[in-house]
Amino acid sequence: MDLTKRTLLNLTIAAILAMGIWFRVSQYGDLRLSVGMPDTGTFIESANAPIFSLENFSSRRLFTTNLLYRLSLGKECPAPIISIPFEGNEIDRSILECFSSIAVIQNLLSVIGWSLLALTTARWLRSPIYKILSMITILSFGFSPQIAEWDSILSSEALSISLLAFVLALLLESVFRITHYEEGASSNRATNFLFFFWMLIFLLWCFTRDVQIYAIAVTLLLAAPLLYFREIRRIKILAPTLIILGVAFLLGVKTAQASDRWQLSMTHVMNYHILPYPSRVNAMINKGMPSPESVEEYNIWLNANANKDYGTFLVTHPGFIIKTIFDLAGYLNSDFLQPYFNLEKNQF
Repeated sequence: MDLTKRTLLNLTIAAILAMGIWFRVSQYGDLRLSVGMPDTGTFIESANAPIFSLENFSSRRLFTTNLLYRLSLGKECPAPIISIPFEGNEIDRSILECFSSIAVIQNLLSVIGWSLLALTTARWLRSPIYKILSMITILSFGFSPQIAEWDSILSSEALSISLLAFVLALLLESVFRITHYEEGASSNRATNFLFFFWMLIFLLWCFTRDVQIYAIAVTLLLAAPLLYFREIRRIKILAPTLIILGVAFLLGVKTAQASDRWQLSMTHVMNYHILPYPSRVNAMINKGMPSPESVEEYNIWLNANANKDYGTFLVTHPGFIIKTIFDLAGYLNSDFLQPYFNLEKNQF
């Protein structure tokens, strides 16, 4: 591609990015607007834990959200406005002094994360048409109302979505630098820095929501076969990265067990997926669960050992996992009503 065409393409990509950012920042209202949800109080309470302590990992909420919600501490703050659309109680967003900085950070992370993912994807595509289409597609998705409205909600979803965009962008850049155009990139400082930065953002994403901690284990399993390739093994920072990820996974599992975060989810699992099925109840009893008819013993077990026994059940009953996934497949294409503010008053 000659210089003139390359310059024109770069200007087109820059224009698409600028228009996308303008739309995202200007068309969804003031970036300081926010609204609470039923769990918002738990994020504020959990943020009181000392930053670098085990309590910050084993409290009601996880490390990353605790860091963000520390911005609401140390002030005379009224309780955030709570919106519960499921119960028909929708409340308009408002600028809350104690939480406006949290809303702004969530919005900025979203804008930067999706912009970075769009640029990284376009950078490694060869066709100019595909570069332009990738920019339009990714920004249209990332700046859509269905994504953008999360950034006004005082919960963990906004961080989870935005940090995932960062993770994908950094991983994409690192992988293509190694395998595509740049010979010897696997051993240079820039690639090592990218891997290190990707690991930090990935861990922040993992410690946003409990379920995401298990993405570390999946990543380690997927990375193990890649060590067969010499070019991959030449990445000096790879071995330390895998070790740190392994330690982080053990920390996440251990602190999750030490907290009470899993108890509500486990109660849901037992009530909907185990107790209505006698064969599954018998299997769980064989794993150590008391009879549900012994209410007191069952409740003690549920709050103390249910997660361990249920984990053993999952390992020994893979058919249960597959059947449950297919039974719940309808969720993948069903409609969700999740606006936490009144959409009729918001054009987008």
